[in-house]
Amino acid sequence: MPPKRAKGLKKSTAEPASKRARGDTASPAADASAADPSENAQTLFVGDVEEDHEVAEVAAMLHAATSRIAAGDADQGRTLLRGTVHEAARQLGLAAADADLLPAGDHAVLRLVYALALFWTAAYGADEAKHAGEFLDIARDTLAEVPATVPAPSAAIAHAPTRAAVQAVLKVGGALLAGTKIAQKDLDVYADAVPHADREAIAWIAHRRLTPADKDGDDDEEADEPAVPSIDTVEALWQTLDNDSSVKHLGVGQVLLLKATAVVEEQGERAEADKPVDKNKLLIAAELLDTAHTLLAKARDTDDHPNEANFLPLAETCVNQGAVAEMLDEDADKVANAYMMAVAYFKKAAEHAPDAVDAEMLAGLEDTIRAILAEQGDESDESEVDDEDEDDDEDDEEAAQGESDDEEDDE
Repeated sequence: MPPKRAKGLKKSTAEPASKRARGDTASPAADASAADPSENAQTLFVGDVEEDHEVAEVAAMLHAATSRIAAGDADQGRTLLRGTVHEAARQLGLAAADADLLPAGDHAVLRLVYALALFWTAAYGADEAKHAGEFLDIARDTLAEVPATVPAPSAAIAHAPTRAAVQAVLKVGGALLAGTKIAQKDLDVYADAVPHADREAIAWIAHRRLTPADKDGDDDEEADEPAVPSIDTVEALWQTLDNDSSVKHLGVGQVLLLKATAVVEEQGERAEADKPVDKNKLLIAAELLDTAHTLLAKARDTDDHPNEANFLPLAETCVNQGAVAEMLDEDADKVANAYMMAVAYFKKAAEHAPDAVDAEMLAGLEDTIRAILAEQGDESDESEVDDEDEDDDEDDEEAAQGESDDEEDDE
């Protein structure tokens, strides 16, 4: 067995295969593949691969890229993705010049890796996202060159994607990037064909695009903003994850929280304007929040290392539950308890990420709790005074009755 070594990013001046095959002269996708990732003199570990097996190297590079991004290291993930596009294009160019260079199975895997790398680069690259359509066109053209039945690749290739998985990713992920509707039948195929880690990554892409605060790009350049999926599309993508996945509970719980929050904000505006609230909508929101809380708590309990990503949505859920209870004129204890749970969750989140919690907001929430409890105490005191007055009235009546009886006896 040949020795193994950690592989970094190679430098190459070969013309990218996509550019030569399509006759492109100025393509953003071609520019991405031609850019030399080694210019920054940075070597990133992508795992052990067999010495001089270049297809195995590029497949390992793609796997490392998506793993880094899933772990939260987007910068290194993007570097590895661009390196994968660059290296796969270089190898495809050499294979196009020499038909006997690669076995059929390895050549097919190389095309699949290239197509998949183009999709992920379009999804995660800040500059490449502006040209996502072109990246996806090249990826689909590359996939079309792979036979329906892919010959078995070399055993040295540890992370070879399947044709069915790449096709499903391009169909579902491509629709997501384009902002078009995803058919349920395509989601069913996607759930069966695509590895769980990739489905999780695509669900996160959709979820972050749904949240305005997480959008990239300048506000003045609306054309460059990524397409925003519908909330139902995002929920459907989370639902494709395995049932025992804590991330699935977290994702679906956050979607339900978003749905309920929209109702709470709408009805809150009506309440502030002294307009009647829609109690039916608030009851529906309450059910959504209860389900969201159950799922988010389950995600926290099944996560090996729960952090602010778990505690913040739980806190926001409790804030909304308190607001709904207030607008429905429910018992003050229920309102205060919801807000107190929110405070507890916010403080847990701050233990992991102090900057993630607004101190003024937290202080304001605590003031609200104190005001509710104080008001409740005043009402209790007033009730006790009323009871005492009633007792005094009864005593007076009894005394008066006694005096009347005495007068009758004297007569």
